Amino acid sequence: MAVSSQPKQSYQIPTHLKVADTITLEIFGFSLTITMRQGIIVLLGGSLVYSTWNHLFWLDQWAGGGPLLHYILTGMLAFATFIIATFRFRERSLEMWLMLALRYYARSRTFVWHSSTLLTMREEHGMSIPQSLATRPVEQEEEA
Repeated sequence: MAVSSQPKQSYQIPTHLKVADTITLEIFGFSLTITMRQGIIVLLGGSLVYSTWNHLFWLDQWAGGGPLLHYILTGMLAFATFIIATFRFRERSLEMWLMLALRYYARSRTFVWHSSTLLTMREEHGMSIPQSLATRPVEQEEEA
């Protein structure tokens, strides 16, 4: 019987499953590492800032605060883009918190508890059950 000289195959299990993919950018001699999510947000936000900057040039014609308002509005938009891209609280991003808040405010605030034994007792004694409760299935014991 011949012995095989091939090495055993081994598999490496990925250990970085919860780590976001990143891009490293070399900008002016500095190395900047951002995630794909951050890159998309900065790309979209930066294009919105640029478009706003171009559309608000008419503010520069105002005497006094026109140019200052032009810089403040686009600066606030750039700062909001930066915050949305980088802010994380309790391992959740800002858009996740926004979706959670919208979901919370969209749900009803009133929850009513009904005991299943109360429903069973009402059925046994022939008492009427409200229509909203009658549609809910009640678990019954199987006879052996």
